[in-house]
Amino acid sequence: MIKNLIAIDPGFKTSGLGIAFFENGLLLRTQYVRPKGWLESTCEAIEHIEKYKESLTNYVGEVFPLEIVIETSYYKGKAAVYHLQFLGAMQHMYRAIQFVYPQTVKKYLGLSKSRKPKETKKKAWDIEKKRLVAEKLKPLLVGSEIYRLDWALDDVVDAVAIGKTFIDKLNREAQ
Repeated sequence: MIKNLIAIDPGFKTSGLGIAFFENGLLLRTQYVRPKGWLESTCEAIEHIEKYKESLTNYVGEVFPLEIVIETSYYKGKAAVYHLQFLGAMQHMYRAIQFVYPQTVKKYLGLSKSRKPKETKKKAWDIEKKRLVAEKLKPLLVGSEIYRLDWALDDVVDAVAIGKTFIDKLNREAQ
């Protein structure tokens, strides 16, 4: 089983960046980085990651293992540049990054078959998708994990879903 994990939903220029910190496979805390330029958002994300890494160092200086997983996908248009700049910076800072595709998270949550009904407008469907992710994620959280999550921050909810997906994948591979 994975010990320590940081899961990141990179977001875009208009949405924020969600970070979920897991310890022993359980959600420890979350962090939301407000949308800024890609460099400012990336530097702030790295600052949060470094603080968490420091907390994983025990009193004799031994560093506990840490995994970082980021949702990755490629979008057409300007958003792709911001997304790829973030991924490149993260890979430069942390060489051993794992990636999860949005489709993998959807499948884990049981949402892989959800499609936008033809008569539904895109904005309404985006809101419905976010509601569905939160609804499917709640039963996967244990005890106090549910209270450590700000359900109003979509990017944070997505980061937790990414982390839970990756932890489940590792647990299945270990069996």
